[in-house]
Amino acid sequence: MDTSPAVAAHRAQARITECRRRLAELADRRPVAVGDVHRARTALDQARERAETAHLRLVTVAERRTRRPAQIDSASAQPWSPAIVRQRARQLCVDELFTSYVSLGGNLGPLEVEAFVHLGLDLPPYETAVLSHAVWELAEL
Repeated sequence: MDTSPAVAAHRAQARITECRRRLAELADRRPVAVGDVHRARTALDQARERAETAHLRLVTVAERRTRRPAQIDSASAQPWSPAIVRQRARQLCVDELFTSYVSLGGNLGPLEVEAFVHLGLDLPPYETAVLSHAVWELAEL
């Protein structure tokens, strides 16, 4: 399963297209309840928000890949606190998490990732940021 930011952005865009199609389909039919149209609009708004978030993360990852890890400051490198990343990572398969983490440019091995998730090993800010992005992608897909 490809978990790249580009794929997440593409899937979010596809969801927007599907929501728009469904909204138009609901609006064209006369026996549709107001609640159906409202739910479709709500789903479309959520899909737009996810697409924007995926696009921002795609740009962020592209920028990180062009810089050395030492050039990333800790304020921009930690979208979530380590505790939140650990909590969300525990709900995922560690093998998938490690694969996604490495594909995003993570430099640690599988034992360090597992130790971070289950034992509370502290990681440098850059590695925590990459791992948090991997957790976000897997949770979104």
